[in-house]
Order: sequence, then structure tokens, then C-alpha cells
Amino acid sequence: MVKAKTSEVDGLIDEINQEYGKGTIIWGNQLKYQHIPRISTGSLSLDVALGGGWTVNSWHEIYGDWAAGKTTLILKTIATEQAKNPNWTTFWVAGEEFVPEFATMLGCDISRIMVMQTNIFEEATNAAITMLESRAIDCLVIDSLPSLSPLTESENTMDDQQVGVVARLLGKFFRKAYTAQKRSLVENDRPITCFMVNQWREKIGVLFGDNRTTPGGRAKDYWYSTRVEVKRDEWIVEGEKKNQRKVGIAIKALTKKNKGYPPERTAVFDFYFDENEHHLSPGSYDTVKEVIALAIYFDLLQSGGGYYTYGDQRWHGRAALEEAVRSDLPLCERMRSDVMSCVVKGRRLEEITTPSAPKRVLRRGK
Repeated sequence: MVKAKTSEVDGLIDEINQEYGKGTIIWGNQLKYQHIPRISTGSLSLDVALGGGWTVNSWHEIYGDWAAGKTTLILKTIATEQAKNPNWTTFWVAGEEFVPEFATMLGCDISRIMVMQTNIFEEATNAAITMLESRAIDCLVIDSLPSLSPLTESENTMDDQQVGVVARLLGKFFRKAYTAQKRSLVENDRPITCFMVNQWREKIGVLFGDNRTTPGGRAKDYWYSTRVEVKRDEWIVEGEKKNQRKVGIAIKALTKKNKGYPPERTAVFDFYFDENEHHLSPGSYDTVKEVIALAIYFDLLQSGGGYYTYGDQRWHGRAALEEAVRSDLPLCERMRSDVMSCVVKGRRLEEITTPSAPKRVLRRGK
């Protein structure tokens, strides 16, 4: 009886596939990817919080206050993937100014980033849909949503009110974009990863509770696979007294929504924008601190009596451990790979909370 029913269903599948195209309906075990492919954020802590990185063929919203590191997160993602793939290409809609010097400092090859500068919503979204349909790019970025205005607004006077126009247009855009970015369930279609940058705004007349909101209406949030709130946690300060200077920030990223992994995870990691005592180049994350903190969290590094043990290697004190990992790139990469293996294999997923990371202000000589 079961075989008869299965045969009947297979006949229906064949019939629909003949009408709408091969691969329109398939059984789940015939999917090209049994696990959703992901790309790295460039930060091990954020990769862990997301469940392995950004999922491809999806939209991701990065939002928060000004100067929190939103654009930095996307540019570091691009730089990381460009280093892996010489053909990795990005289309960047710059509603706000695209700064090539900053992108280059973060490690991006700007010759592989197409930039469109416009603050007209219709121009930006139509170009984005064309790029999605082309299968010619790997990443699409809209930076940022609040900087885009509908054509009707630019044509009217300052006194004319435009209520809810962007929200309605954005809903239409995502419906069309979803169709444009669909990829085959069985073929090797070139995947694409999409980012939307957004900012906090204040609700009018809200006296109690959280009065913050993100522009674009509420419907847009349903289209995002992940929504990541970015905050500036602490300034990283070096030097003493009059010689103190800010050399970086600790970025806190909270996964408020995640369709492919448990949400409400937090990642904290250091980003340096100036010369520093660790001799990290400006535009770098402190990868070693992330690797060590997460290796300890996943019990890959055992600590006791002031000693740290990893396999057959042993160090006395945290400073000696950090120095060894910073000077031994293969060791650092091996630890990083072991950490990601813990996430991919599903080990202790339900227990992942805030990865241990520096939250204090760092001072030279302290």
C-alpha cells in the first residue's frame, strides 16, 4: 500500500515538473545541499554565534547605532571571501558614501566591488533585482536603507508628507527579489548573499518600553534570514594619561533573528583601526583572542594550576599562551578549525551563550 501511494505521488511530481520545469518539486533527500552553505564573517565569535557564518541565498539585516561597526562587518565579510575566491564579486548600492580607503584598509580588493551611488529607492532596488537575476555576483549590499528616498519624495516639496511609502515599496522589492535570487534545488547555481544596513530611529509618542524602531515598516523583517544588532561595546585605549589614544573598539553583535540556528546569541570581538601594541594591522580583528576564548569554552584548551594544555602542547600563563598562538599561524588555524568543528557537528549547541571576549578598556602597561 505504501509503495502504491509513493508511486502515485511520484507521478504527481513528474507531472508538475513537466509543467513548471525540472527540479520544481523534489524529495528532501535529493536536495543539492543537505546543510545550508555559509560564508565567514571574518570573526570566529560571530561565525559561532550565527551557527557557522552567513547563510547564502538569503537576506541579512545589520542594524544599530551610528559608528557601531555595521559597514565594517560587511566589508570584513567581503575581504574574507575575496581572499578565498579570486572571482568573488560584490555589488554595493551606496546610499551613503562608499569610502574606498576604508574598504582597502579592511582588506577588500575594491576592483572586485561594483559601486552604485544613488539615494533614489527605485533606482537602487531595480538595479539590485537586475543583479540578482544575472547570476553574475556573489554578494549584494544596500548601505543603507534609511538613506534611500522614494522618487515621489524627491519630486515633491519639503512640506509634502510621504507616509509609509518606503514600507510599501520595500515589501514589493522583497517579493520580486525573492523570485530573482531563487536558485535551483538540484543544480550548481552560483549562490548570492545579500545584506541590508539599517539604523535605529525613535518612535514618536512612546513613553514606556523600547521606543526604538528600524525604518522600512514591519513586513521587511519577515524576509531576513538573520537580523544582527551591532553595538560599540568599549573603546580600546592604549597608553597612559596624556599619551592615551583610542586604537580600536570592542564590537558586540547580537543575533536577534536566525532561521538557521538558535537566535539570541552574542559575539564580542576586538576591531583595531590604528597601530596597536599587538602589532595587528589597522582594519584587523583580534583573531587570536577569539580563538583562545572559544577554544577554552569548548574545552579544546584545558586550564588548571595556571597551565593551559592543547593536545601535547602546554603553556604557563595566559600571556605565554597568547604569545605562542600569535607567533604560530598553523597552531592558530588548527584551533580555529577545531572550534568550528564543534559548531558544525552540533556539539553543545544548546549551551552556546556569550563567548568569552575582552570587554574592558585595554591600557598599555596595565
